[in-house]
Amino acid sequence: MIHGPRKTAELLAMAKKLRDEEKLIWRAIAKRIGVEPKWLMQHKGKLEDVAAGPIGVVQKKDLVTTLDKIKTMREQGVSWKTIGKTLGVDWLKLYRLNRYHTNKV
Repeated sequence: MIHGPRKTAELLAMAKKLRDEEKLIWRAIAKRIGVEPKWLMQHKGKLEDVAAGPIGVVQKKDLVTTLDKIKTMREQGVSWKTIGKTLGVDWLKLYRLNRYHTNKV
């Protein structure tokens, strides 16, 4: 489902109103306004003012330490899934975090 910017803004305004006033869950809101739940979940970041950018899976003060641990473990040949289990974070989020902070262009 692809909407233009105006239609998307209207749908998100309706979703925010339903969320604030009626305290509905996102799936019920999607059904009420006639959109797919997946579409609403992709766009709800705009409602919650989530800034695009780095993935916040670790606290900022622990970022350098975590990146060092990831680098060390990857040099030893440890898989991403094992790193995720060791650090207690989803491996894909750690992979993306590492890529974001090490592959600056």
